Amino acid sequence: MKVFVSYSHHDPDQRSLQFGRSLTRFLLEHGVEVFFDELSLRHGEPLAEQLVSSIYRADKFLLIASSEAFDSNYVQTELKYARDRAVTMHPQAFIHVVSMGGELSLEYLPPDLRASVCHIARDKTSRRLLYEVFLALHGVEVGQLIALQLAHHPGAKWLYLESYRTLDIIGYDGTTRVTAIRAVCNLDKEDGYWSDFASSWATNSTEDREMEVTARSEDGRALQVSRVYEMYRGKRASRAKVEFLEPISPGDVGVYRTEYVWPQAFNLKAGDTYTLDAHERAYGYLRLDLLVPRYGTLTTPRVQVVQPDGSQIEQEMRQIGWNEYTSSFVPSLPGVRYDFVLPKLVAT
Repeated sequence: MKVFVSYSHHDPDQRSLQFGRSLTRFLLEHGVEVFFDELSLRHGEPLAEQLVSSIYRADKFLLIASSEAFDSNYVQTELKYARDRAVTMHPQAFIHVVSMGGELSLEYLPPDLRASVCHIARDKTSRRLLYEVFLALHGVEVGQLIALQLAHHPGAKWLYLESYRTLDIIGYDGTTRVTAIRAVCNLDKEDGYWSDFASSWATNSTEDREMEVTARSEDGRALQVSRVYEMYRGKRASRAKVEFLEPISPGDVGVYRTEYVWPQAFNLKAGDTYTLDAHERAYGYLRLDLLVPRYGTLTTPRVQVVQPDGSQIEQEMRQIGWNEYTSSFVPSLPGVRYDFVLPKLVAT
C-alpha cells in the first residue's frame, strides 16, 4: 500500500506536522509506503511534478486537517488532484481525513471531505489515533472490531489492535528467537491493568527448558515479568507472565514487546508447524515474520488459514528478503486458526 500524507505547516503549535511525523514512522514500521514531504521530496526535480505523480501512484490520500490547513496553497493543490484521483478509485475510499481541531464538529471541512473517512483526534491518545488510522486505511473500523469481539466474547474488556510476532530460527537444531509486539485497547469504562502470558509451557526437562523472557513497554509504562507454576501434562511446568504495573485508561492503547529464546523449538529436518490460534479474539492486525537459517536448501514456508467451520485456504508466505518471509491479516476474525508450515531442510 502507498499513502500520500498532506498537511499544513501553518498550525501555530505544529500539531499537524508532529502527528504527520509520528504517523509516517508508524506506517513505515508496518510495511506501508509513505509519501511525506520531509522524507520523500527529491531535490533538483520539479516540485509540482513530484506531488502530482505521487498522488496518482498512491492507493490512499490522507489529509491531516486543521482550520489552518485550507489556507495553504500546497494543501489546496494536493486536494485538487486527490479529488480527481478519487473519481477513478470509486467506489474504493481514496481520501481519508484526520481532524486535528480541538472540537468534535467537522463543519470547518468542505462538504465533500466530511463524507470521506474521517478520524477526530480530540479525546484520543496518539497511540489510539495511529492504530485507528492505520486500520482504516486497510478498510477496518475499530468500532467494527469491538463489535466482533463483544459478539464472540460478551463482557470482553480488551481488544488486540495488533499482534506481530517474529520467529528467527537461529540454530540448525531449530532453536528460535521469538519476538512479539502486541497492542491492546481498553474497552472498559475504568482504568485497567493488562496481563498476558509471553511463552508456552516449559517443563524444565532436557528437551524443554525454562525460557528466560524479557519484556518492555513501547509507551513508557512499567512492566513486570513473573513465573506462573502449575501442573501441565503430569509435570510441574511454568510460563512467563507479563503484567502492566501502570493502568491503561479507557479507550487508550498499551503497546509492549516480549523476547525469548526457545531451545530446539522446531524440527527442520522432518518439517514442523507453528500454530497461531485466534480463539475468541479479534485482531486488527495479525502478522508473523519468519527468518530461516542461511545455510542449506529449504522448502518455501506456507500458511493454512482454518476457518471456524473447518474450511481452509493454503498459501505461500511472501518472501521479503533472502531468508525472510511474512504473512499478515487485516483483520483477523475470532475463531480463525493459522497453521504455519515451516520450511523443511532438504539434503543437497
